Amino acid sequence: MLFISMFFCFLGTKTMYSNNLNIGAITKDLDSLKFTIAWDNSWRVSTGPSNYDAVWLFVKWQDCNNNREWYHAQLEAVGTYVKGSAVLEINVSADKNGAFVNRVGDGQGNIAATNLVVRLSAAAVGTYNYRVLGVEMVYIPQASFYLGDGTLSNATYFGFEDGSSDVPKQITSEAAISANSLGPVGDANNAAIAAAFPKGYNAFYIMKYEITIEQWCNFLNCLTYDQQVTRTNVSPNSAAGQNIYSAAVAGYWGVDIETPGTNNMIPAVYKPNCVDDANYDNFNDCHTSAMQYLCWADMAAFLDWSCLRPMTELEYEKVCRGTLPVVPGEFAWGDVNINLLTVASLNATQGTTGMLSDLSSLGLSNYNSVLGGPYRVGMLAKATTVRNTAGTTYYGIADMSGNVWEMCMGVSAGQTHATFTNQLGDGVLATNGSANVGATWPDQSNTTTALGVGLRGGSWNVATAAATYRMKVSDRVNIRNGSVLNIATTSRIVSIGGRGVRQ
Repeated sequence: MLFISMFFCFLGTKTMYSNNLNIGAITKDLDSLKFTIAWDNSWRVSTGPSNYDAVWLFVKWQDCNNNREWYHAQLEAVGTYVKGSAVLEINVSADKNGAFVNRVGDGQGNIAATNLVVRLSAAAVGTYNYRVLGVEMVYIPQASFYLGDGTLSNATYFGFEDGSSDVPKQITSEAAISANSLGPVGDANNAAIAAAFPKGYNAFYIMKYEITIEQWCNFLNCLTYDQQVTRTNVSPNSAAGQNIYSAAVAGYWGVDIETPGTNNMIPAVYKPNCVDDANYDNFNDCHTSAMQYLCWADMAAFLDWSCLRPMTELEYEKVCRGTLPVVPGEFAWGDVNINLLTVASLNATQGTTGMLSDLSSLGLSNYNSVLGGPYRVGMLAKATTVRNTAGTTYYGIADMSGNVWEMCMGVSAGQTHATFTNQLGDGVLATNGSANVGATWPDQSNTTTALGVGLRGGSWNVATAAATYRMKVSDRVNIRNGSVLNIATTSRIVSIGGRGVRQ
């Protein structure tokens, strides 16, 4: 994700990059915003996965003459268009909270800077700042798929199965699923899953990459002082250079205060700084490394603010496996190969923008604490790689095995948020910085446990022996186990991050 700010009440504009997504400088024309968009590694295919990548765009605005809070803007379909290009199209969402930009026809490669015009639903007279933000997404088409791989369906790994048959369970619709039909009691037994609970059969979009440090800074920098208090461990008026968690938490999850806030009037400004020096926002400050140390309340707030929602663990398996036959013991890249990414293989210091690995082994991934933290999201995908050397899923999503844990909505008996639906965030947070979607999401405050939230996919600090299981598509230990599933909303745990989805 990145944003471009249009400053009307003080001078300056700045372009921010996140894994080569670039939104250019904004100009305002009456009720419209004009800017360019460009990104790398784009595609659209009508065979095989039959899918495409896209950018989810949304707009925030700030009244310079009032309280300086940031608000979410709605868009109009009429007057929103791609200018001067037949390669891309833009479609405003039904809720008007943003728009998807994607290729019109089949093709692959980088998207050159292309002119876009988005029309605001309401453009009041006044002096405003505008920020256009973008998140790279991937379209997952409607299709049947399998849960479980037939080898991890027992009381050790809790993988899904068709009843108690030790064979994968095929999902062919969004119909309700009865209790204990995804595994026997004591193994992968499930609660009754309502028809409204997203099962992965219907089409949806998922973030191409995990939330990055740069994205998290952009999020924090659109909050009020009081909201920042909730979303960090240290007061926003702490000294410049203070890490948002504590002085002891530095390195590859470094988000520092660049400019301290002033009491509860002026919020702090946050910047990536994993080198932990006096130079913020530098090329080696982990802009595009995956963000970690997130609790459920943090994740919920980010997803609500960006008009996304959490993914379910059924959607996780659909995204990884796709429509292909099950491979017993497979990782997200579709086979059983796994190889450790090493420091020596990196072409630059860990955390550097543009960092790549010189290795091309099958099943490369970040685990066993070798890199000391998350790597640059999507780092393994290059022009010469294929799925099992790029570490991507059937549909082209990066890092679903390893790097940071993925927060998902679980379905285990006694540990499911039964009222969860596909309700999306609306871009507006509570005054204290918490999500306020309501009862369809697990508790979004900072006082209780997040019943229904669990972890899939493994992380950078999973030991080698455990990684051979925890990173597998079908392993459910950290979502089936209640002590892990019920993540306290006040707990921020190293190696936990994630991504959102939208339908």
